Amino acid sequence: MIFSILRKFFASIANIFSPKSASLKPKTPVKPQSKTRSNQLASKAGNATRRVTQTVSKTVVYAAQTIVTRTEPTLVIINTRFSQSKNKYSKNRDPKKLVAKRESNNLHNIPDKYAVGRIGTNWTSLQVMAPERAIFIDNPQVSGHHLSIERETDSQNKDKYFLIDENSTNGTFKREPLWKSLLFWQNSSDYQNKPMWIPFFNWKCKRIKKKIELRHGDVLVLAAPTARDPNGQITNPILKFVYPPIWYVRLGIFVAKGLLTLILIYILACWLLIKSVDDVVVDPLPSSPAPLAIYANDNKTLMAGGQATPHQEKKQLTEFPRLLVQTLIESEDQNFYFHAGINPFRIFTTALENLTRKDIAGASTIDQQLARTLFSYEVNAKDIWGKKINYDPEKGRVDTFDRKIREAGIALKINSTYRNKDSILLAYMNSVDLGYRNTGEGIRGFSDASLFYFNKPVENLLPQQTKDQNLKEQDAKDIARITNLVALLRAPALAQSLCDRRIEPSEKEIEDAIQASMAKKGNGKSDLDYVRDDVIDLQKKRNTLINVIRDRGYISSDVAAKAKKLTNYTLFNNTSGFCQGANLSQDYYKFSPVFMSERVREELRQVLSITKQDEKDRGRGVFDNYIVVASLDVDKQNNARRILAESVEKLWNEKGVPHGALITINPKNGEILALAGEIKSHDQKYQYDYAATELIPPASTFKMFFYAAALKGGLPMNRVYNCASLLDYEGDSFPLASYSSYCAAGNRTIDLRTAVSQSDNLIPLRAVKDYASLGQVVETAQSMGIRSNLNPPTPRMAYGQYRTILREMVGAYAVLANGGKYNFPHAIRAIYLNTNKGDCDSTAQKFSKCELLYKYEQDVRAEKQVISKDVADKMTELLRGVVSDGTGRSADIRSIIGKDIAGKTGTSGDNQDGWFIGYIPNELATGVWLGNFVHPALVTNPPPSGSFNSADAAWLWGDYMKVCHLAKGCSK
Repeated sequence: MIFSILRKFFASIANIFSPKSASLKPKTPVKPQSKTRSNQLASKAGNATRRVTQTVSKTVVYAAQTIVTRTEPTLVIINTRFSQSKNKYSKNRDPKKLVAKRESNNLHNIPDKYAVGRIGTNWTSLQVMAPERAIFIDNPQVSGHHLSIERETDSQNKDKYFLIDENSTNGTFKREPLWKSLLFWQNSSDYQNKPMWIPFFNWKCKRIKKKIELRHGDVLVLAAPTARDPNGQITNPILKFVYPPIWYVRLGIFVAKGLLTLILIYILACWLLIKSVDDVVVDPLPSSPAPLAIYANDNKTLMAGGQATPHQEKKQLTEFPRLLVQTLIESEDQNFYFHAGINPFRIFTTALENLTRKDIAGASTIDQQLARTLFSYEVNAKDIWGKKINYDPEKGRVDTFDRKIREAGIALKINSTYRNKDSILLAYMNSVDLGYRNTGEGIRGFSDASLFYFNKPVENLLPQQTKDQNLKEQDAKDIARITNLVALLRAPALAQSLCDRRIEPSEKEIEDAIQASMAKKGNGKSDLDYVRDDVIDLQKKRNTLINVIRDRGYISSDVAAKAKKLTNYTLFNNTSGFCQGANLSQDYYKFSPVFMSERVREELRQVLSITKQDEKDRGRGVFDNYIVVASLDVDKQNNARRILAESVEKLWNEKGVPHGALITINPKNGEILALAGEIKSHDQKYQYDYAATELIPPASTFKMFFYAAALKGGLPMNRVYNCASLLDYEGDSFPLASYSSYCAAGNRTIDLRTAVSQSDNLIPLRAVKDYASLGQVVETAQSMGIRSNLNPPTPRMAYGQYRTILREMVGAYAVLANGGKYNFPHAIRAIYLNTNKGDCDSTAQKFSKCELLYKYEQDVRAEKQVISKDVADKMTELLRGVVSDGTGRSADIRSIIGKDIAGKTGTSGDNQDGWFIGYIPNELATGVWLGNFVHPALVTNPPPSGSFNSADAAWLWGDYMKVCHLAKGCSK
């Protein structure tokens, strides 16, 4: 029917332009006119016009008839013969048009028939009567009259051609379609195979036993397809019937084949993509990565990064505001519900766009974004074959070919496994990255993001989608919040600048900046890079989304206008939300980058055996899904940070002391209860932790290991030394005047207790020389927890020659407070695995129901007897004198707290460092360091004044311990 309609259409066009018969024209009388010059010219112009019109009409008619008329069929003869002259086989192609007409006078009683046969044989009368219908083939495989081709016309005046085998000797075979050649079970005598270059199958040919209709493209083989000539060559003649349909039919067939080919290519590509990720398991989907959660030792105070909230996931898509879902789909993937994971049309159009513009547009679907969120390591750290590659997650993802292939493969695999698109969208909304906490952990999912940025549950954003006429001011704010969350998908880091810069750009400023950017598109940096910062950029993205959902009819123009007038800073800066929470000074410890990100992570690496390669592969994500119960005591931490800051400020003003550090450890189990002392370089690029990781000269605090080693070797507590004028030890000289102020003052003898309390520099060397060795000093220090380098052993170790870490030094003194038992100074009590399933999540009420991975009590470093209790008690007795009447008298608060105190001071030779490490036996050990920075980038000039020494550190220690005791008790 379609073909007849088209034929009528072109015929009507031909009718319009064809010349009309003169008999059909109305005969009107023509008035004679005088043949003036003008009339003659007009007549000639009219004749020329008629000739042009007739020529054009004939051309159009011919073209129209050509368009709607099917071309005559052609029989192409492909004959292979051996040439004696050339001594080789040659293949000839000879096309024969089947053009004989029924109207011929000589053929009115003869069938419309063509004969195919070999020269030199007996032909029928057809040869005599119609030689133009005889087709000769010079080949021994062909019979005299091998076959006939007959034309018939049906009732619709359509020509059809039929082939009849005339009982030929070797037969006529029709080549079957390619797909039939794969049907290997059809192997009857009617079929023979023709050899092909494709090794795994041959053309299948079927012998013709009766009359068959020929169709365009049919291939006929005369004689058996495998027949060979005497030289062993296959020389069968081949006939190809060429009778293409009308052009629009061919066009339709071409388009259909093209579409089918594209569909087959798409199916094959999808299959290959899915096969390329066979190593990835998507059933079940992994839980959305929950950021590292860190609780204080009260099991209630959540400290992990910023205005931190436990990771939350919704169970149903309907728990999210409908407008949020609509905005998300409009922004990220409008055809989400209509594709199977990848959008080939979007890929094609995006590729075309990227050819004509510098800013590369993306074609990732929501499914692909989910794949790279839940399977970040599988997508980014492996190549197309699943082999590991070098990948630095800290630098962000790079759009490589391998990554896009694996991302698409996983997206397709997820879709083929989970047919419900709502479940895929739910997983995406629960896990997508929407920014970063101060400690580096990602904000995962819209639930976490709404609480983090706005301190408002996501389900409370437009809980009931209001009608425009009932819209309240709060509803406009929620619309702006929703569009802000979706805008952060494109640039999660934009929100941080909002709090840092506190910029509230006007609507005109935004519009001017946008226009300037559009005007200078493609000419390097736009005005947006100079006029606007991230704050304006976020507002632009937000307003664009508001316009989109307005144009889609989700909100009215009035509502959109109200939402766009709101400034982002007022939305994020709520009472306890993102910006306001980031500046609460009383909760500053919650944002401590050192304690949160370095100390805990370092211990996580050790406890969970996380290698550097693991962290290199997975970046910060290597710590995801862990819940840490830290040892930090909130009250002690607050007091430590406050008192240290106040003391350093005072010492800076009075003595030029720029910095300090403090750490408190529970000697019974090694828990770090307070940690303060982090600092950033002037350019903010580097961060140093003087309490837990930085190496500092320990000054005289290291003498404790000399005395402990000598006590182990039998040094008596009542030992008295003569004040020798000179001590030579290990090839080094230590003059009396420089190394013993007590003896230099004229005293003849010095007892052990006085030597310790006054921090004499000669007696620890003489004690080790008499009762131990320098090697035993190093062994004692290492057994008590010193891990820094102490080689080669020298006498000057007693004065702080080798740098140590404050955390390790306080841990060693805690051994004395714990009766000689060592506990590794640690910040982690326990580690749980967060599965976000059942009763397990990172909330304070449920995290204890998660799987327990680690507990310090089970650690091999817990409670090890490293020195005898007798040595520890003797050392404590000696160190009491330092506080009572020695160099550490500034720390003597025994009358206030009513408890025993022991400790040791240390001052570096150039007064750059002042130490005091003191402890309450069986209760608490605290170390304080004050002084100039270690790193050259931070060192102050001039250095601290000569009046600065360890007495300042002892004073700070006493102040802190007094406040600690009066507040909640130091033994807590």
